[in-house]
Amino acid sequence: MILKRFLFCPVLLMSVWSRPSTTLAGSASPMAKEIQIHNAPDSPESKLVGGPIQDNPDKVRRVNPITYAAKSAPPFLIVHGTLDRLVPFNQSQLLAAALEAAGASVQFHPVEGGGHGQYFGADGGCGLYADPEVAPMVKAFFATHLK
Repeated sequence: MILKRFLFCPVLLMSVWSRPSTTLAGSASPMAKEIQIHNAPDSPESKLVGGPIQDNPDKVRRVNPITYAAKSAPPFLIVHGTLDRLVPFNQSQLLAAALEAAGASVQFHPVEGGGHGQYFGADGGCGLYADPEVAPMVKAFFATHLK
C-alpha cells in the first residue's frame, strides 16, 4: 500500500504549508468562512479513508499526522494563513501543539490575514509570501536542517 510506505519512510525534515492534519477535529474555524466541508461524506478526507470519516475513526487515526507526533519526528516548519478558507487554520495549531508536546523540533508561523497557499489570499487576504518574514524563515530552516 503506497500510503503505508509513505508513512513509514525516513524523512529528513518537513515544511508544511496549509495542509490538513487532523480530520476528525472538525471543520469549524472562527477566522474564515471555509469553502470545503471537511467532515462531509464526500470530502477529500472521507474519500481518502474510503468512507465517511465519522464511520472510520481507525482509518482516520492512521492517516492523521498527529498520530505519529514523536520526539524522533523530523524538524517541522509549519506556515499557515489565519484566513485559509480551504484548510482550517486550527489544524496547523493542533499539529504544532502535538509535536511540541512530544518534544519534536517544530516552528509554527501563522500568517495574519493569509489565505491558502503561498501566493494567493482569501477574501482579499494576502498570500503567505506577502508576509516578509516567510521567505527568510524558509531559507534559514532549510539551511539549518539540510547541512
